[in-house]
Amino acid sequence: MSLPVVDELRDSVEALLRLDAGGHGDAELHAAVVEVAGLRSRLEAAEANLIAAWDNRRVWAADGSRSAAAALARATGSSRTDANRRCRRARRLRTMPATAEAFTAGSINAERVDVLCRANRAEVADQFADAEAMLVDHARTLDFDDLTRAVAYWSGLADDARTADRAQRRHEQRHAHVDITLDGTYALRALLEGIGGE
Repeated sequence: MSLPVVDELRDSVEALLRLDAGGHGDAELHAAVVEVAGLRSRLEAAEANLIAAWDNRRVWAADGSRSAAAALARATGSSRTDANRRCRRARRLRTMPATAEAFTAGSINAERVDVLCRANRAEVADQFADAEAMLVDHARTLDFDDLTRAVAYWSGLADDARTADRAQRRHEQRHAHVDITLDGTYALRALLEGIGGE
């Protein structure tokens, strides 16, 4: 049993498959290729929404599967790698509203979404949330290679900022205490940075 909207989609795909592509002019054919690519992207966004709900409700566990990706790979005949990518995309998009909106609108495709999803790591989630609108704008406007370079550059900056924050916290947490014991000896307790400790 499937959703009525899925039945309608199946009928539309069947009609598209029956189309005699060779019987159309160059301009029509070009427009159709571009339009179908955009529709495919939006269909992948719809799939991500469905996978997110299916994963969140753990529907995949009903057959004893140990993970959503394993169940998806088995049910669809896809590779485990592809199923993992689709499940990871669906999960991460829950915390990426600007990316999800652009994906749903068809202004960025799944490949570009995956570049942003890889950048949205748990350890830089706050920085990603702050930078998401800018990164989505890059995903809309840059060619793919430039996008991957820009996101890699941003990820490096985010990692550097995280490292600097951690170093600053360690610096602020340093301390030293000297206590004089009852017999007149000194007890030293200290927390120092690596260089300070040396």
